[in-house]
Order: sequence, then C-alpha cells, then structure tokens
Amino acid sequence: MKESIIAYIISGVIYLIALFSIFPLLGNENEVEWFGTGIYHLLLLIGWSSFFVIFLLVGVVLNKSKLRIPWKKTLRVFKMSSLGTMIIVGFGSIKYSIDFNNWQKKSRAESEKFEKKEELRFHSIVDSLQSIINSGSANSITFYKLGLTYRHNGEWESSIENYEEAIKIDSTEGNYHSELAYSQSILGYYDEAISHYELAYSLDSTQKWIKSDIDRCKRMKQKNR
Repeated sequence: MKESIIAYIISGVIYLIALFSIFPLLGNENEVEWFGTGIYHLLLLIGWSSFFVIFLLVGVVLNKSKLRIPWKKTLRVFKMSSLGTMIIVGFGSIKYSIDFNNWQKKSRAESEKFEKKEELRFHSIVDSLQSIINSGSANSITFYKLGLTYRHNGEWESSIENYEEAIKIDSTEGNYHSELAYSQSILGYYDEAISHYELAYSLDSTQKWIKSDIDRCKRMKQKNR
C-alpha cells in the first residue's frame, strides 16, 4: 500500500512538471515568438523522451543491482508517468500546431489583402498620372512621379522610360538623373548609370551618397566583366 502511494505521488509530481512545461505552448495564439516557441517545442519533446529513456534505463540497472529495488513497482511508475506525460505533452503539441497553422492562415490572408490593396493603389496612381500625360498637360514632375511609382513596384524598365521622358523636358534636375541611374544600375546598365550619377552630382554636389553609388556601379561593372 505504501509503495502504491509513493508511485502515485511520483507520477503526480511528474504530471505537474509536465503541465508547467507545456504552458509556453498554450499561450501563443497572438503570434508571439513563433520561432522561439518552435525551438522550445522541439527541445520539450527531446527532453521528455530522454527523461523516460533514462528513467527506464536506471530502473533496469537498479533491478539488476544488489539494492533490490522492486522492479514491478518501478515499471508501474514508469508506465503511469510516461502515459500521463505523453497525454499532457501531446495536448500541448496539438494546441501549438493548431495555433501555428491558424496564425499562418491569418498571416497569409493579411498578406494577400495587403498585396491586393497595394496593387489597387499602384494601378490607381498609374492611371491618374497616365491620364494627365494623355491629356497633354504633363510636365517633367508627372513623368518623374510615374517613374518612381513603377520603381517601387519593381518595374525597372518602365521607370527608366519615364525618367528619360522627365529628363527630356527638364535635364537640370539632379534627382531625375540619380533615380534614372539607380534603375539602370539594377538592370546592369552600369555605364549609363555612372554617366547619369555623375550628371546628378554635377547638378547637386550636396548629395554625397551619389559618390558611393558611382563606386558601387564601378565595382559591379568590374565584377560582371
């Protein structure tokens, strides 16, 4: 009877530790540190598996020793504690997986919503600027802004075309040349980019960052020879 009570107490203590160990997996519904929690989840599974393997091995060693440890009672404690802990940790793992999958779905939905919003915004700006150009009332700034819009959308060729149109109207604006040079450098047109960066710097020498961009283009040109 006494040995049974001890077995229940040991198992109860292990269950309690298992419950505390899964708390970080239960409170993560609000997208908090998924990477860190994922590492903890992996370590938790490894830790408990290692614990019960060691538990069993120690029981086997003690059973064969001269200490006369009651093997059947030890095995009973092992079965009780390992089964209960598996249920507790399994519950924590399932809860964590459900929360993580829900977070992924939510993040994906929000990302798609944002992308659609940005796409609508992009087309709205392009249509607005294009209507000004089509009306014949466009100035250099109109083409420059359209070039920036295409640039921010990753449409480098279109951005170059519009910067060039802006420069045809007003070639004295340094920003037009520097932005054109940046788009050209992205596409690997390094000679053209260097030329327009130098023009931009000659028009506005306060933009010291242009020098580093010129050096960058020269390095990339040398690298891609």
